[in-house]
Amino acid sequence: MSRPLSTVTGFREVITNVGELTNKGIEVAVNATVLDVGGFRLEYFGQYISARNKVTKTKEVRRPYTTKVDTIMWNSARGKLFLGESVNSIYAYKFEKIAQASDMDRIAQWI
Repeated sequence: MSRPLSTVTGFREVITNVGELTNKGIEVAVNATVLDVGGFRLEYFGQYISARNKVTKTKEVRRPYTTKVDTIMWNSARGKLFLGESVNSIYAYKFEKIAQASDMDRIAQWI
């Protein structure tokens, strides 16, 4: 997985091993020649693929310019890794409405 780097290094990202995951899946392919007469040939092909992965462990990473250590890997281009979830799971906050000026006092308690 690529991880962002400080721009001071001259590079935007580095590819690194950021944890462990399990992959499980099945792939089935079927080929059949139904008709083969003279110069005419009729073939069928079918394929079924199912793949699932799950993040089982993440490394601790120190954020650039801070002393904070994250155990959840972050990557701005490809989403985040969450323990027990699949790679590149996307999560968003559920919200009631767009904040108005009258809501700022209530919001300030969460910041």
